[in-house]
Amino acid sequence: MINAYQPYFIFAGNNIQQYGGYVVKTNTYDCAKRSYTKTTIAGRNGDLLLDNGNFENITISYTVSFADDPTHISLLNTSTMAKNDFASNTGYQKLVDSYDPEYYRLALFTGGTTFEVDNRIMSATFEFDCKPFKYSFLGEEKFTFTESGQSIINTSFIPSNPHIRVYGSGTLAVIIGTKSSFAITNVEDYIDIDSENMLVYKGNVSKMSSFQAKEFPKLYHGENKIVWTENVQKIEIVPRWCKL
Repeated sequence: MINAYQPYFIFAGNNIQQYGGYVVKTNTYDCAKRSYTKTTIAGRNGDLLLDNGNFENITISYTVSFADDPTHISLLNTSTMAKNDFASNTGYQKLVDSYDPEYYRLALFTGGTTFEVDNRIMSATFEFDCKPFKYSFLGEEKFTFTESGQSIINTSFIPSNPHIRVYGSGTLAVIIGTKSSFAITNVEDYIDIDSENMLVYKGNVSKMSSFQAKEFPKLYHGENKIVWTENVQKIEIVPRWCKL
Protein backbone atom coordinates (compact mmCIF):
# COMPACT_ATOMS: atom_id res chain seq x y z
CA MET A 1 0.00 0.00 0.00
CA ILE A 2 1.37 3.43 -0.97
CA ASN A 3 1.92 5.95 1.80
CA ALA A 4 1.17 9.26 0.07
CA TYR A 5 3.05 11.20 2.75
CA GLN A 6 6.39 9.53 2.03
CA PRO A 7 8.16 10.00 -1.34
CA TYR A 8 8.45 6.79 -3.34
CA PHE A 9 9.40 5.31 -6.67
CA ILE A 10 7.97 2.26 -8.43
CA PHE A 11 10.13 0.23 -10.81
CA ALA A 12 8.61 -2.59 -12.86
CA GLY A 13 5.65 -2.65 -10.46
CA ASN A 14 7.82 -2.81 -7.29
CA ASN A 15 7.25 0.10 -4.91
CA ILE A 16 10.24 0.96 -2.73
CA GLN A 17 7.79 1.39 0.16
CA GLN A 18 7.08 -2.35 0.16
CA TYR A 19 10.68 -2.82 1.36
CA GLY A 20 10.23 -0.29 4.16
CA GLY A 21 11.99 2.51 2.31
CA TYR A 22 11.23 6.07 1.23
CA VAL A 23 13.06 8.54 -0.98
CA VAL A 24 15.16 11.21 0.73
CA LYS A 25 17.05 12.53 -2.32
CA THR A 26 16.64 12.39 -6.09
CA ASN A 27 17.55 14.15 -9.33
CA THR A 28 14.20 13.23 -10.93
CA TYR A 29 13.66 16.80 -12.20
CA ASP A 30 16.81 16.72 -14.34
CA CYS A 31 16.28 16.64 -18.10
CA ALA A 32 18.14 14.91 -20.90
CA LYS A 33 20.76 16.55 -23.11
CA ARG A 34 20.29 17.04 -26.81
CA SER A 35 22.77 15.01 -28.85
CA TYR A 36 25.35 16.90 -30.93
CA THR A 37 28.46 15.85 -32.80
CA LYS A 38 31.24 18.40 -32.29
CA THR A 39 34.03 18.95 -34.79
CA THR A 40 37.07 21.13 -34.09
CA ILE A 41 38.51 22.92 -37.10
CA ALA A 42 42.03 24.29 -36.89
CA GLY A 43 42.09 28.07 -37.00
CA ARG A 44 38.37 28.40 -36.30
CA ASN A 45 37.06 29.59 -32.96
CA GLY A 46 34.41 27.37 -31.47
CA ASP A 47 33.30 23.87 -32.45
CA LEU A 48 31.25 23.04 -35.52
CA LEU A 49 28.00 21.47 -34.30
CA LEU A 50 25.93 18.80 -36.02
CA ASP A 51 22.52 18.26 -34.47
CA ASN A 52 21.95 14.49 -34.38
CA GLY A 53 18.20 14.98 -34.05
CA ASN A 54 17.81 13.14 -30.76
CA PHE A 55 18.21 13.38 -26.99
CA GLU A 56 20.60 11.23 -24.95
CA ASN A 57 19.67 8.84 -22.17
CA ILE A 58 19.73 10.25 -18.67
CA THR A 59 20.71 8.72 -15.31
CA ILE A 60 18.03 9.13 -12.64
CA SER A 61 18.91 8.17 -9.07
CA TYR A 62 16.98 7.82 -5.82
CA THR A 63 18.60 7.78 -2.40
CA VAL A 64 16.37 5.75 -0.12
CA SER A 65 16.26 5.50 3.66
CA PHE A 66 15.19 2.27 5.37
CA ALA A 67 14.31 1.96 9.05
CA ASP A 68 14.69 -1.42 10.78
CA ASP A 69 11.69 -1.11 13.07
CA PRO A 70 9.33 -3.86 14.29
CA THR A 71 6.93 -3.32 11.37
CA HIS A 72 9.52 -4.16 8.70
CA ILE A 73 11.70 -7.11 7.85
CA SER A 74 15.39 -7.09 8.75
CA LEU A 75 17.84 -4.85 6.93
CA LEU A 76 19.60 -7.86 5.38
CA ASN A 77 16.39 -9.25 3.93
CA THR A 78 15.32 -5.79 2.81
CA SER A 79 18.51 -5.18 0.84
CA THR A 80 18.48 -8.65 -0.69
CA MET A 81 14.85 -8.46 -1.78
CA ALA A 82 15.16 -4.97 -3.27
CA LYS A 83 18.31 -5.78 -5.24
CA ASN A 84 16.94 -9.09 -6.50
CA ASP A 85 13.55 -7.71 -7.52
CA PHE A 86 14.99 -4.74 -9.41
CA ALA A 87 17.86 -6.66 -11.01
CA SER A 88 15.62 -9.52 -12.16
CA ASN A 89 14.07 -7.24 -14.79
CA THR A 90 15.81 -6.99 -18.15
CA GLY A 91 15.36 -4.25 -20.71
CA TYR A 92 13.43 -1.03 -20.22
CA GLN A 93 10.71 -1.03 -17.55
CA LYS A 94 8.30 1.64 -16.31
CA LEU A 95 9.69 3.91 -13.59
CA VAL A 96 7.18 6.08 -11.72
CA ASP A 97 7.69 8.33 -8.71
CA SER A 98 5.62 10.47 -6.35
CA TYR A 99 7.17 13.69 -7.66
CA ASP A 100 5.36 13.44 -11.02
CA PRO A 101 2.94 10.50 -10.74
CA GLU A 102 1.03 11.25 -13.96
CA TYR A 103 4.15 10.47 -16.00
CA TYR A 104 6.58 7.57 -16.19
CA ARG A 105 10.05 6.95 -17.59
CA LEU A 106 11.33 3.90 -19.45
CA ALA A 107 14.29 2.81 -17.36
CA LEU A 108 16.92 0.12 -17.03
CA PHE A 109 18.20 -0.79 -13.57
CA THR A 110 21.95 -1.05 -13.93
CA GLY A 111 22.59 -2.65 -10.53
CA GLY A 112 25.67 -2.08 -8.41
CA THR A 113 23.70 -0.47 -5.58
CA THR A 114 25.69 0.28 -2.45
CA PHE A 115 23.94 0.04 0.92
CA GLU A 116 25.15 1.89 4.01
CA VAL A 117 24.06 1.03 7.55
CA ASP A 118 24.25 3.41 10.52
CA ASN A 119 22.94 1.69 13.66
CA ARG A 120 19.42 0.63 12.66
CA ILE A 121 19.04 3.02 9.71
CA MET A 122 20.08 1.95 6.23
CA SER A 123 20.36 4.07 3.09
CA ALA A 124 20.93 3.12 -0.51
CA THR A 125 21.14 4.87 -3.86
CA PHE A 126 19.44 3.21 -6.82
CA GLU A 127 20.48 4.35 -10.31
CA PHE A 128 18.46 3.93 -13.48
CA ASP A 129 19.52 4.44 -17.09
CA CYS A 130 16.46 6.16 -18.59
CA LYS A 131 15.25 7.10 -22.03
CA PRO A 132 15.24 10.89 -22.37
CA PHE A 133 11.50 11.54 -22.16
CA LYS A 134 8.81 11.23 -19.53
CA TYR A 135 5.66 9.62 -20.92
CA SER A 136 2.13 10.58 -19.93
CA PHE A 137 -0.20 7.82 -18.75
CA LEU A 138 -2.91 9.69 -20.68
CA GLY A 139 -0.81 9.13 -23.78
CA GLU A 140 -1.53 5.40 -23.58
CA GLU A 141 -5.19 6.02 -24.44
CA LYS A 142 -6.19 4.87 -27.93
CA PHE A 143 -7.85 7.40 -30.26
CA THR A 144 -9.95 6.11 -33.16
CA PHE A 145 -10.52 8.15 -36.32
CA THR A 146 -13.24 7.04 -38.72
CA GLU A 147 -13.31 10.06 -41.06
CA SER A 148 -10.52 11.79 -42.96
CA GLY A 149 -9.92 15.34 -41.70
CA GLN A 150 -10.33 14.70 -37.99
CA SER A 151 -7.63 16.05 -35.65
CA ILE A 152 -5.60 15.12 -32.60
CA ILE A 153 -3.99 17.81 -30.44
CA ASN A 154 -0.56 17.60 -28.80
CA THR A 155 -0.36 20.07 -25.90
CA SER A 156 3.34 19.33 -25.31
CA PHE A 157 6.09 21.17 -27.14
CA ILE A 158 7.90 17.83 -27.57
CA PRO A 159 6.78 15.86 -30.65
CA SER A 160 5.50 12.40 -29.73
CA ASN A 161 6.30 9.12 -31.48
CA PRO A 162 2.94 7.38 -31.70
CA HIS A 163 1.82 3.85 -32.40
CA ILE A 164 -0.50 3.95 -35.42
CA ARG A 165 -2.69 1.17 -36.79
CA VAL A 166 -4.10 1.83 -40.25
CA TYR A 167 -7.05 -0.27 -41.46
CA GLY A 168 -7.60 -0.80 -45.18
CA SER A 169 -6.37 -2.71 -48.21
CA GLY A 170 -4.08 -2.00 -51.11
CA THR A 171 -1.95 1.15 -51.13
CA LEU A 172 -2.69 3.48 -48.21
CA ALA A 173 -1.52 7.09 -47.97
CA VAL A 174 -1.81 9.21 -44.81
CA ILE A 175 -0.91 12.82 -43.98
CA ILE A 176 -0.66 13.89 -40.33
CA GLY A 177 -0.44 17.62 -39.69
CA THR A 178 1.91 19.61 -41.92
CA LYS A 179 5.13 17.65 -41.35
CA SER A 180 4.33 13.92 -41.38
CA SER A 181 3.17 11.77 -44.29
CA PHE A 182 3.62 8.18 -45.36
CA ALA A 183 2.37 5.54 -47.77
CA ILE A 184 2.16 1.77 -47.39
CA THR A 185 1.72 -0.71 -50.22
CA ASN A 186 0.21 -4.20 -50.37
CA VAL A 187 -1.80 -3.84 -47.16
CA GLU A 188 -4.25 -6.56 -46.18
CA ASP A 189 -6.77 -5.58 -43.47
CA TYR A 190 -4.41 -3.44 -41.34
CA ILE A 191 -0.80 -2.53 -40.63
CA ASP A 192 1.02 -1.21 -37.53
CA ILE A 193 3.52 1.66 -37.45
CA ASP A 194 5.58 2.05 -34.28
CA SER A 195 7.37 5.40 -34.52
CA GLU A 196 9.08 5.04 -31.13
CA ASN A 197 10.88 1.85 -32.15
CA MET A 198 10.90 2.59 -35.91
CA LEU A 199 9.02 -0.55 -36.89
CA VAL A 200 6.33 -1.38 -39.45
CA TYR A 201 4.67 -4.77 -39.10
CA LYS A 202 1.57 -6.93 -39.08
CA GLY A 203 1.52 -9.50 -36.32
CA ASN A 204 5.03 -10.95 -36.19
CA VAL A 205 5.87 -10.10 -39.82
CA SER A 206 7.94 -7.04 -40.74
CA LYS A 207 6.44 -4.78 -43.42
CA MET A 208 9.27 -2.27 -43.59
CA SER A 209 9.71 -2.88 -47.31
CA SER A 210 6.14 -1.62 -47.89
CA PHE A 211 6.65 1.62 -45.93
CA GLN A 212 7.43 4.83 -47.83
CA ALA A 213 8.26 8.00 -45.88
CA LYS A 214 11.09 10.45 -45.21
CA GLU A 215 10.78 9.69 -41.48
CA PHE A 216 8.45 7.92 -39.10
CA PRO A 217 5.31 9.95 -38.32
CA LYS A 218 5.25 12.26 -35.32
CA LEU A 219 2.56 14.26 -33.54
CA TYR A 220 3.82 17.82 -33.29
CA HIS A 221 2.73 20.57 -30.89
CA GLY A 222 -0.78 21.82 -31.58
CA GLU A 223 -3.39 20.46 -33.97
CA ASN A 224 -2.52 17.47 -36.14
CA LYS A 225 -5.14 16.97 -38.85
CA ILE A 226 -5.26 13.42 -40.23
CA VAL A 227 -6.04 13.07 -43.93
CA TRP A 228 -6.03 9.82 -45.89
CA THR A 229 -6.86 8.22 -49.23
CA GLU A 230 -10.09 6.36 -49.93
CA ASN A 231 -8.53 2.93 -49.35
CA VAL A 232 -8.21 3.70 -45.63
CA GLN A 233 -11.15 2.58 -43.50
CA LYS A 234 -10.06 3.98 -40.12
CA ILE A 235 -6.97 4.80 -38.07
CA GLU A 236 -6.16 4.08 -34.42
CA ILE A 237 -3.48 6.13 -32.66
CA VAL A 238 -1.84 5.67 -29.27
CA PRO A 239 -0.16 9.10 -29.07
CA ARG A 240 2.48 8.48 -26.37
CA TRP A 241 2.45 12.10 -25.17
CA CYS A 242 5.80 12.99 -23.64
CA LYS A 243 7.93 15.74 -22.14
CA LEU A 244 11.51 16.25 -21.00
